[in-house]
Amino acid sequence: MKMKRLIKSSMWLVAAGLLTACASEDTQQKQDERKQPETKFMATFTGAHLVKRNSQAKSRTTATHTRGSEAKVFWTATDKIWVKADDGRFYQSEAADFAASATPADHSRANFHLSAGFYATPTAEVRYTGASTDVDHVTIAAAQTQASPNDFSHLGAAGDCGTATAHSGALAAGDYEFTLDHKASYLCFVPRCMHTGLGPNVKLTKIVVTADKPIAGTYDFSDGTLKDKTPTGGSNTITLNLGSANDFSLNTTTDNLAMNAAYMVLAPGTYNLTIAYTLKDVNGVSGDLIKTETGFACPEGQIRDITANLTPPPAPPFNAPKYYMWDAQEDYWHGYESEQPTANEEKGEHYPKNNTDPRWYSERKTPFHVPNDAQTALFKKLPNANEIVWYIRKGNPHWEEGIYVKDNHLLSMGGLWLKKKSVIVADLIAHEGYPATLTWEKMKEVYGPDPGTAADPIGGNFGDKMDYRKDDNPARPNSAAGATPILGRPLATEIGNYFYLPALGWTWRGELRNYGNYAQYQTSSGEPGTTDRSYLLTFQRIGIDARYVTRETGALVQEFE
Repeated sequence: MKMKRLIKSSMWLVAAGLLTACASEDTQQKQDERKQPETKFMATFTGAHLVKRNSQAKSRTTATHTRGSEAKVFWTATDKIWVKADDGRFYQSEAADFAASATPADHSRANFHLSAGFYATPTAEVRYTGASTDVDHVTIAAAQTQASPNDFSHLGAAGDCGTATAHSGALAAGDYEFTLDHKASYLCFVPRCMHTGLGPNVKLTKIVVTADKPIAGTYDFSDGTLKDKTPTGGSNTITLNLGSANDFSLNTTTDNLAMNAAYMVLAPGTYNLTIAYTLKDVNGVSGDLIKTETGFACPEGQIRDITANLTPPPAPPFNAPKYYMWDAQEDYWHGYESEQPTANEEKGEHYPKNNTDPRWYSERKTPFHVPNDAQTALFKKLPNANEIVWYIRKGNPHWEEGIYVKDNHLLSMGGLWLKKKSVIVADLIAHEGYPATLTWEKMKEVYGPDPGTAADPIGGNFGDKMDYRKDDNPARPNSAAGATPILGRPLATEIGNYFYLPALGWTWRGELRNYGNYAQYQTSSGEPGTTDRSYLLTFQRIGIDARYVTRETGALVQEFE
C-alpha cells in the first residue's frame, strides 16, 4: 500500500494505497531524507494506498493488477491530497513529491507538502478526491478513457477517492505517514475470444456499462464515503473508450491482462448490469456483444474482475444473396457474378438496363383489380401479396441485430424472424377463433383480420376482407400491412417455429444499398394495371411493411417457410 506523510513546517505527505480484488500491496520504500527547500512547509505527509482483492484499491491515480490479487496503486506527479488542520479546516497539499531514488514504475509512496494550516495533533484526517478540486465532492466520470491494455493510469481522472488517518508517532515534528483507504469501486474487464480464426482479426474498442441506478456523477464526500449516496448529475451509464496508444486485441482464448485488461471506476453498490462490448475487425466492421450481471456487488475500495467470452455466434444460415428484378428470367448479376457488390455503395457496371436483357423485369400487365401473378417457375414459389400481409400481421416479426462470425471476420447484420405458415395457421385456429378448416392455401386468396361464421373463402365473415393481389391503390397495402418488429431473437424454446430473412439490402442500377440493416424481398404479385410496379416486402429495425415499388429494383428472392 502507498504511504503518505506530512512534515510540520510545510506539510509533506507520503502516501500509498492498494486495491483489493485485482490488486496487490506495494512494497513500501523508505523515503530519502532530503533537505527542505527554502519555502517552509507546515507539514509533510507520506502516504501509501490500501487496495483489497475483490475489495480494495491502492492509492490513487494509477494501478497495476494481477487477476485474483490486490491491485498496486501508484501516485502520479499531479496528485494532491487534503489534510484537516488543527483549526478544523481542510487545506490542499502541493503536488506529489517522490524520493530521488523512486523510479517511474514505483511511485507507491509519495510525499505531500502543505504550506498552509497548523498541525500539532498526533493524528490528522486525510482525503483524496482525485481530479476534483473540492474536498467535499467527488465526481465519478460517465466517460472514461484507457489508452493501453492493463493500464489504470486514468484511475484518478475517472473518480478515484479515499480517506486516511495520518499518524506522526515517533516521526520528526511535522512528519506524518498514512495509508489511503479507497472509497470508490473498480472493475477489471478480462475478455477473450474462443474463435481462433477470428481472434487475430478483432479488437475491443469500447465498453459501456449500464446499471439499474446511478453509477456515476458528482457525489457528496463530506463524510468520506460514497456509499448509499444519490449523485448530482447522476448517470446510470459509464462509457469506457479503449485504445489510441495500443489495440486491445482479442487474439487470446485465455484470460490475458497484458493483452486487453480494461479498468473502470464506479460508485460502490450492488447493481443489475448490462455490459456492451464493442468489437471491431480489420475490415472496419464493428458491433456490440451484450452481457449481463445480476445482483453484482461492487464493494467500496475493491476491484472486481469481470471475465467475458467475446466470441460472436456464427452468422445465421442464409445462402449467398441473389437479387432479381420482378419475375425476371435470370438473376441480377447472371453472367457477371464477379461484379456483384458485397459492400454498401459498391457498384457493378454490367447490370440489366433494358428489356432485351433476360435479367430485366417482366412487363406483364393485367386489367385493374385483376391479379398480376408472376409467370417464371422461381417467382411462382414466392409468397403473394396476401401472404405477405398475413406474415406481417400474424407472423410475430422479430428483428435481430448483432455481430456474427463469417469467414474469420465480423459480419454486422440485422435480420427478420417470422413465424412459419403452419404455425400461423395453427395459432389462428387455436387462439383467434378461425375455423378448423382454415388452410394456408385458402389464406393465399384473401386477407381477413376478423374471425366470423361464413365459410367463403377462408371460413370467416371478414368485414375488412381484402385481396391485395387485386388492389391498384399502393397506399392501401402499406397502411394495412405496416408493423413494428419486436427487438431481439425469439426465445430459444420457440425459435423452431420461425424462419429467418437476412437484411441484405437491395440493388439499384448496379449499386448495393443498405446491406446489413434493411432489405427488400420480391413477391409473386405485380401491380394490376401497370407494367412497371410490383409488390415487395421491406423491413428494417424500426418497421416492416409491404408496398408497390418499381420492378426495376433488384430485390432479394427467397422462398418463405
